[in-house]
Amino acid sequence: MRVLPIDPIERVTGSCYLVHIPERDLRILVDCGGYQDGPNPQQLEEAPFPFDPASIHAVLLTHAHYDHCGRLPQLVRDGFRGQVIATDETIAIAKIVLEDSLKHGNRRALAEPMARIQWRSLGKHLFACPLPIATDVVAFAQRSAHILGAVSWEIVAGLKERPAEQVRVLFSGDIGNNRTGCEVQPMLGRVMNPTGRVDVAFVESTYGGTRRPAAALDPRARRHALALELADAIDRRGPVIIPVFGIQRTQDVLWDLHLLAAEQPDLLAGVPILVDAPMALRFNAVLRDGLMRNFISPGGKVRPAWLGKHAVRELGLDPDRADHIRTASEAIGRLFGEAPGWVPGQDAPAVVEAATLVDRFQPRWARVDGARRDATVAEERPRIVLATAGSAEGGPVQSWLARWLRDPRATVLFAGYCNRGSLGATLLQVGELPPAERQRLHEPLQVAGEQIPGCEIEARIVALSGYSAHADQEGLVEWVFPVKDGVRFPVARRVVITHGESSPRRCLKEAIEARARSDSFVVDVILPQPGGDAIDARTGELVARNEVLGTAKASNLKLLQQLAALSPEDRRQLLDQLGKDGHA
Repeated sequence: MRVLPIDPIERVTGSCYLVHIPERDLRILVDCGGYQDGPNPQQLEEAPFPFDPASIHAVLLTHAHYDHCGRLPQLVRDGFRGQVIATDETIAIAKIVLEDSLKHGNRRALAEPMARIQWRSLGKHLFACPLPIATDVVAFAQRSAHILGAVSWEIVAGLKERPAEQVRVLFSGDIGNNRTGCEVQPMLGRVMNPTGRVDVAFVESTYGGTRRPAAALDPRARRHALALELADAIDRRGPVIIPVFGIQRTQDVLWDLHLLAAEQPDLLAGVPILVDAPMALRFNAVLRDGLMRNFISPGGKVRPAWLGKHAVRELGLDPDRADHIRTASEAIGRLFGEAPGWVPGQDAPAVVEAATLVDRFQPRWARVDGARRDATVAEERPRIVLATAGSAEGGPVQSWLARWLRDPRATVLFAGYCNRGSLGATLLQVGELPPAERQRLHEPLQVAGEQIPGCEIEARIVALSGYSAHADQEGLVEWVFPVKDGVRFPVARRVVITHGESSPRRCLKEAIEARARSDSFVVDVILPQPGGDAIDARTGELVARNEVLGTAKASNLKLLQQLAALSPEDRRQLLDQLGKDGHA
């Protein structure tokens, strides 16, 4: 088995790995993600694939964020006819994400190939059950705890009767922030450790150079910091605007807000909680159903597939009692059920008086309808608003920012990472400046069609910590050196670090090597370079890139270069026509 990491190398988007099993001339992709970082992601989106999409047998999808699934429509458009294999939840979320992406840039022409994606659910093969991919090729999925439905994939090639001759490769996907003894992310179960040693493991490194302080890994500290910001904003009689991502982050913040309302009923009394995030409303139903799903463990136990024990405990219940798990699931179902539309001027929901925390944990949020948005934004009253997008680049949040950034009563709380160059990143820089320095900023910011000079921004702007869905360096090292039956072991003889910029990758390499030396393990840590060769999983030797891409694709390099030289519109029309001719 050979593996060629197409991307992300020296970047954090565009996830795509090409797996080639030469004995069967079988090619499998792990992820097929879109690009969102770098100076010109649109150009990368439009570039031809370096392999022939028609040669791909299947795609294994780790999760449904755009940077892992965004180029699936292009893959189908350019000739892929296989199945995209994922968990039920990832399939449902990917459909939401891909449909939403059609609104942006030149992606409207991808609606037809997107509709032709052939989805295949893991079904009963969830967690530790072999999923047949082809003859003598199976895959295993393990929960990675990044978002709902996210998994790591292990691909095994060879006769099961001869396990010593099988080749095993593991792909981390994005590793979440919940692990044994450190459950930070709301609701989701912790990362499942790899169950055994493989030949090669590919591990992400988004935060490979970051070691988070204890407070950023404590959900109680996170909620305490949020409560302090809310109390201050309410005292100033201004709105709290929280830019959020529609998938998972909106729901994480809603969870914390409702826990605070249940634990401190007076804190949010009379304060509406509004959600202005259309994608989040669609995701709510997927999350609600997913957190109620069970699976049968290898030990014959029925366990929640995605719901974490800590979520049950945070509701004052016992995660080892089936009736308490059921009660927690019902509370979550209510929270993420259909919410009423907000009518400007109406009263906020009353404080729920009940003896137990779980009974006080009642939904008290409303959705912002587009038809009433302008009137809702203009209301002069304290309220908490969760609005997309998380980095403030487009989306309904821009209407809220345009109205309130100049008002000293307002507070803006960023609950997620903002890409360099985004409006959110710029606002956070402005928020860190003392008033005297802020007054020197005359360069205007473009917000919802308005030009707002930095010197006119008077809102309080703060970054909340503790909401990251990515493991830090310690979490990634723990994944590389998991524990089974009380014994720690290296997950692979060779560990390949991808999905990160240069510095985090180097830092993670040093940390893995240090742990290996400390525990007397032998581990080769590899940092592939952009455009580099493939890795033979059995021997660790490099294999010429073109051998894995396929000779047909290598011989057509000139044609690809000519295709890349076309304008996006001309290229799209040509490829669409070729696709139609292929179906004639």
